[in-house]
Amino acid sequence: MNVHYDGVIIGGGHNGLVCAAYLARSGQRVLVLEAAEQLGGMAATREFAPGFHVSACAHLLHMLPRSIVDELALTRHGLEFAAQSMPTTALSDDGAHLLMSQGGVTGVGSGDAAAYTSLMARLRKFAAHLRPVLEMVPPRLGTSAWADQASLLRLAWQVRSLGRTDMRELLRIIGMNVYDLAEEHFESNLVRGALGFDSLLGTSSGPRAPGTVL
Repeated sequence: MNVHYDGVIIGGGHNGLVCAAYLARSGQRVLVLEAAEQLGGMAATREFAPGFHVSACAHLLHMLPRSIVDELALTRHGLEFAAQSMPTTALSDDGAHLLMSQGGVTGVGSGDAAAYTSLMARLRKFAAHLRPVLEMVPPRLGTSAWADQASLLRLAWQVRSLGRTDMRELLRIIGMNVYDLAEEHFESNLVRGALGFDSLLGTSSGPRAPGTVL
């Protein structure tokens, strides 16, 4: 029997399933091929010890846009988060452990605590301005198509609307590595290590790799 498909997705992991869902929503006939017995790929829940279940590998969803959760009604289909906004803990030999969260950092001196609050506020501002870029179709370079020109203008405006001071700072750090940024702002090795850890989750980079700040 000959069956025509508009698209074939190789691998039924979470990325492949999202792609297939959006193609199907647009009216495409899609085939998803998965070699394993269970769909979900690295995000599939597996039992690693009797009574204990966890995502096989993709245990963090910091890059999952809320728009995808809403548009695909993932919550209605059973998506549950075991925890959200979890703090990062850095253990110290002397027992003065560091606890780092959105609200601030404890276990360090007042200078590092203030520097952390200031830096996080600035990075959150940058993130808010750049977030729309994550959900737009990337513009093609070297074309005169209006859609691509409009995308480039939108990107430029997102950066320019930060204001001169913040725009210059964003352009300065956007290609930096997290090691150098942490060295600039903090005295505590615990803060530096915790920031480096958080910034590299889900990547194959090291703390001195360019572009690891944001």
